Amino acid sequence: MKRFASALLVFALLLCAAGCSGKGGNKSNDSSKGNNGSNISSNTDVNWPTGATTIFVGAQAGSNLDLKARIVAKYLTEELGVAVVVENRPGGGGITSCTQYLSESANTNNIQYLAASYVAVAPIYNEVDYSADDFVTVAGVDSVDNGFFVDANLGINSIDDLVAYGKDNIIKFASTGVGSDTFLLSRALMEKLGLESDTVVGGGFPDMILSTISGTTQITYCSLETARQYVADGSLIPIATCTPDAYTGYADEGFASVPSLNELGYGIEYSTITWLALRSGTDDAIVAKLASALDAVYANADFQKEMKDAGFFMLEDPSSAAVSERIDTMVSSCQEFANLIAQ
Repeated sequence: MKRFASALLVFALLLCAAGCSGKGGNKSNDSSKGNNGSNISSNTDVNWPTGATTIFVGAQAGSNLDLKARIVAKYLTEELGVAVVVENRPGGGGITSCTQYLSESANTNNIQYLAASYVAVAPIYNEVDYSADDFVTVAGVDSVDNGFFVDANLGINSIDDLVAYGKDNIIKFASTGVGSDTFLLSRALMEKLGLESDTVVGGGFPDMILSTISGTTQITYCSLETARQYVADGSLIPIATCTPDAYTGYADEGFASVPSLNELGYGIEYSTITWLALRSGTDDAIVAKLASALDAVYANADFQKEMKDAGFFMLEDPSSAAVSERIDTMVSSCQEFANLIAQ
């Protein structure tokens, strides 16, 4: 897959040719970087946005993606000097939001918030009218580590226990549906374990967790942070993570170390990111101004605290170059998981 357009070269281009504009493409980065790893100057002078700005989110209100977008919008309003609002456009694993956004011409006041499933999973299972190259990556937002959790009432405490349980039972796993990474990772694990399975579709991590703790499903794939309170109250048992190594972040919840699927020998390692993008073909000066504004947002101590308090983890390097590499990795991994399921 072609790498997402890099916003980081934009300002250098502007220095060389004032007023020039261009489309997204494969571009490399300068070595000079700002607070968030970008090399965008804060002095970009362009009449954008021309009014209220909207961040489109392909998830329902109250979801993790929605909450992150609203925190970004709050601080981006201060940097851009115009109202920045969030509009939820759920449906199709992000396809609805992306398709509607890309139906607009370039250089609007609108921004697309992207998640892994929008470009890494949904296109595997659906005919979509867009590709990664239709977006210009401006900056990353956060990184999410995930794992698998089972209903505490089942007496399952490990992957081996799950396999034993699955010999006499069809495993029902929670997901947000075919076309999502929650489905893809869960089905891939079931294939690796040689278990017969089916999915029960929910609207997001909270719905998926409720499905499991209520007994409708036996297992759910979920963000480690979202599941924390349910691990703490004894409703969920963490049996494995998708992190490279064992996870020790649940020590206070009574689990000194949760093994990773990678170290257990199942070869499933996957973390997701979210990021902000503009339509390919957007003027370079606009991309530069948004990147500069986001650089200032990420450097804001209040923003950092609000993200942390909400349980979200900012990317160590949110620059478009680093994010593009992560996107490539996610797309490649998801295709491998899809190939495994299709065998």
